[in-house]
Amino acid sequence: FIQQVIAAVGAHPIEMGADEHDRALAFTSHLPFLLASALALSVPLKFAPLVGTGFRSTSRLAGTPASIMLGILQSNRENISDALSVFQQQLSEIQKGLASEDFQAIEGSLTQSRAAYQSLLAH
Repeated sequence: FIQQVIAAVGAHPIEMGADEHDRALAFTSHLPFLLASALALSVPLKFAPLVGTGFRSTSRLAGTPASIMLGILQSNRENISDALSVFQQQLSEIQKGLASEDFQAIEGSLTQSRAAYQSLLAH
C-alpha cells in the first residue's frame, strides 16, 4: 500500500540505511542550509538595495528558523562537518585561482561544476 501512495504523489522510493541517509542529507539538505546562512551573514546590509534574484535564490534557506535546524545539526554533526570540509576545499580552490589570477583553472572548475549540476539534476 505505501508503495502505491508514494507512486501516487510522483515520488520515487530509494532504499538505504540510516547512516547512508544521514550522510546524503548532510550534503543535499544540511550543507545548503549552512551555505545559505553563511551567505546571508556575509552580505553587508548596505547592499540590500542591490539584492536580486540570484541572492534570493541562493540564500532562501537562511530564512528557516534556527529551532528547526538545530536538532538536525546536532544529531548529524559529523556528516555535516565532512560536507563542510568538502565544500571548503572547493571554495579554497576557487580562491587560490583568484589570488594567483589563474582564470583558466577557475574556468575549469566552473565547467566541472556545471557538468556536476546537470548530472545531479538528471538523476
